[in-house]
Amino acid sequence: MGEIPRAFPLLERVAENEPAATAPFASLAALGATLAANPKWAPFAASIAYRTLGRALRTARANPDRVSPAAAAPLLALALDLARREPEAVRRAGHRGNRLTLGVALFRAILDRPEGTLMTRHLFEDTWSFLRHADRRIHLEIPEMLAALGALRDEPEPHDGLVLCAGERRAYNANQIYRNPAWRKVDPHGALRMHPDDARARGLADGARAVCGSGQGELEVVVEIDEGLRPGVVVLPHGYGQRYRGAAPVGPQINRLTTSEHCDPLARTPYHKHVPVTVRAPTA
Repeated sequence: MGEIPRAFPLLERVAENEPAATAPFASLAALGATLAANPKWAPFAASIAYRTLGRALRTARANPDRVSPAAAAPLLALALDLARREPEAVRRAGHRGNRLTLGVALFRAILDRPEGTLMTRHLFEDTWSFLRHADRRIHLEIPEMLAALGALRDEPEPHDGLVLCAGERRAYNANQIYRNPAWRKVDPHGALRMHPDDARARGLADGARAVCGSGQGELEVVVEIDEGLRPGVVVLPHGYGQRYRGAAPVGPQINRLTTSEHCDPLARTPYHKHVPVTVRAPTA
C-alpha cells in the first residue's frame, strides 16, 4: 500500500552476513537506525523485522522437522524489553546473560524451542510489582467506556419504537451448512420473532407476512409471536438468505438491514444487535 518500501536491501544484507556469535545485535542496531531516520516506519517495525531478519533466520535455522523461525523475528524487540523490565524473573526461567545479552538469550531460546519455552518465573511476592501505576492502585476507570455509557442518555428513540437484534442463534441456522431448505425441520423461513403487544399494535398475527425495514434496506419476513421477548425488540436469525439451486433466497438476508457505518467508534464493529427498524404489513 506504499506505507513502507517493498524491500530493505541494507537490513537484509546485515542480517544475512552477521556472524552467529553476535547475532542479532547488528540487525537490531541497523533496524533502530533505520527507524530513527524514518520515524513514519516505526508502526511497521514488526513487519520490517519479519522481512529482513526473518529471512535470514529462515535460511540459517531451516529444519524440515520444525516450523520456520521467520515468524519469530518480531519477538526480538519484545524479548529485549521483557529482559529489561523483568531480569530476575527471566533468569529464574533458566536464561543467562547480562544487562545487554539477557534479552538476546531469551530470543535465541524461543528460536531453539519451537515447542515452547518458559520465558519468566515469578514468585508470589512479585505479584504487587505488576501494578505499574505510580499510585500502586488498580485503575478500573476506562474513560472511553464511561463516555460511551454517558452518551446513552442522549440516544434517540427508534422511529417505530423497535430495535432489531440481528443474528440470533437457532436450531437450524448453521451458516452455510444447511443449503437444502428441506433439511430444516422447524423455522424454515427464519421468522422475525416479536412480542405479542408489538405485533398487535401493527395488526400482525403469528405466521403473517410483514416487511422489516431499516435505514439501509427492507426485507420481507414471516412473523412469529414470542412472549419471551422484551417489548420493543424484534429478532432475526443469522445463516439464512442463501440460494438453493438457483431459487430465490431462502429466509432473511439480514445484512441488507445493517450498515458498516452504524458501528462502535473504537472497534468499528457494526451494531448488529441494535438496529432501529420498522415492521409493517406488506402493501397490497
